[in-house]
Amino acid sequence: MRIIPLITFAALACLPVFVSAADPTPAPAASTQAAPAKSDEDQLKDLEQQWLDTSLKQDHAGLDAILMDDFEDVSWQGELRSKTEIMAIAMAAPVKSSQTLSDLKVRVHGDLGVVTGVNTAEAADKSFTVKVRFTDVFVKDKGQWRALSAQETIEKSQ
Repeated sequence: MRIIPLITFAALACLPVFVSAADPTPAPAASTQAAPAKSDEDQLKDLEQQWLDTSLKQDHAGLDAILMDDFEDVSWQGELRSKTEIMAIAMAAPVKSSQTLSDLKVRVHGDLGVVTGVNTAEAADKSFTVKVRFTDVFVKDKGQWRALSAQETIEKSQ
C-alpha cells in the first residue's frame, strides 16, 4: 500500500490537506531465540504497512527498495503513474494527517502476491475522512517481496 496523496484529495474535499502518520510502534526487545520464519502472507502484510510508513516518513531509499523499477500505479482518478512519479508525490507533501490500513487480504501464487485492502485517510482537523480501496501486486525478487503494480478506488459514502 502506498501513501494516498491527500494533496489530490484536497480538490475532492475542497481543503488544503497534507498527510501524516502516527509514530511507529517501538521494536520489541531482542530475543536470544530465533523468531520463526514469517509466512509470505505475513511478510506482505508487513510490507504494506512498511510501504505506508516509509512514504509518510518521506524515506526515499526505503520507498525505492519497495518499488520495482518498472512499478506502475493506476490512481483513483485513472492516471497511470510510474515509480518516479509516485516517489516524487510521496516526497513532496508535508505530513499533517493520518492513514490507516484495514481489511487486508493476501493471496500468494508462487512468487506473485496480491494484497487488497482499505487505506483510510483522515485530515488532522477531522474535517473529512476518505476510504480508498486498493489492490497491490508484488513479485518475489531475489527472495524479497517488491511492489510491481497498484490501483486505488475511492469508496463511495454510504
